[in-house]
Amino acid sequence: MKGAELPPDLLRAPKIFTEAAEMPQLRCAAVVPRHLSLLDLKPGDCRYPYGGDSDGETMTFCGHPCRSGSSYCTPHFHLSRDPEATARTVLSAAWLQAIGAG
Repeated sequence: MKGAELPPDLLRAPKIFTEAAEMPQLRCAAVVPRHLSLLDLKPGDCRYPYGGDSDGETMTFCGHPCRSGSSYCTPHFHLSRDPEATARTVLSAAWLQAIGAG
């Protein structure tokens, strides 16, 4: 039995960008992370990630005590759930278009 063929739009070549897209300014929490590795995290430690954005960069985690009922400490909990902040556009239309999402 022959496998299903991929639709033509999945076979397109990747986009080649001539100019770097400007990265959006991300929001930050007012907390100094402990930068724990995944293996060093204990139950009740904040799981908010740091790093890992580029190839080979190590990802660490905040590690401060979690807010009750959350995987994040209080500052990271509010950062991830602030209704006014999440209502604002974080990524520009040009950046979304550059990654093929716009």
